[in-house]
Amino acid sequence: MKQGFMVVRKIAVFGLIFVAVSALSFAEGFSVSPGTLKPVADGKIGDGEYSSQVKVGQATIYSTLDQDGILYFAVKSPSKGWLGLGLGSKRMNGAAIFMGYVKDGTPNFAVMMGQGHKVVPAANIKAVASAVASSAEGTVIEFSVPIKYYLKSGASSIPMIVASSNGADFTSFHPFYASTDLAVKN
Repeated sequence: MKQGFMVVRKIAVFGLIFVAVSALSFAEGFSVSPGTLKPVADGKIGDGEYSSQVKVGQATIYSTLDQDGILYFAVKSPSKGWLGLGLGSKRMNGAAIFMGYVKDGTPNFAVMMGQGHKVVPAANIKAVASAVASSAEGTVIEFSVPIKYYLKSGASSIPMIVASSNGADFTSFHPFYASTDLAVKN
């Protein structure tokens, strides 16, 4: 009888841990619809600059869609190294990942492609505009892209992954990552 109770207890504890980790790793999505806002990529997130935001674990993602089909993003995290937002997948693999960090006062921004559990430079993917900033509060990246490359035909949302590291380079492991969806409304 005691062994049966221990098995049930272990299963219950595992279930609670699984639910807690799932809640931290996957956030409820957020949405955008075409509007008149056109955020400036300057590494600063101003009040009212973005139309939508969502807290995903330790990161906050901001977004706006303008009437010309340009999708603007800002991401902030308390991490002191690189910060990245991947579009098109809730995993690294297959995501176009927009990454940035500041090292010795110099901002660095790159567009990478997730391949398995690695990133490689993306040959044909560019941001319209980008900025990276860091402060005592963490790292901020801002960038904009045409929505037509990330909203698949017939889809109403864009899957995303966000990750960060305290390493000021594009190769350090990310101790934090989470995913969400950006719903696009007309």
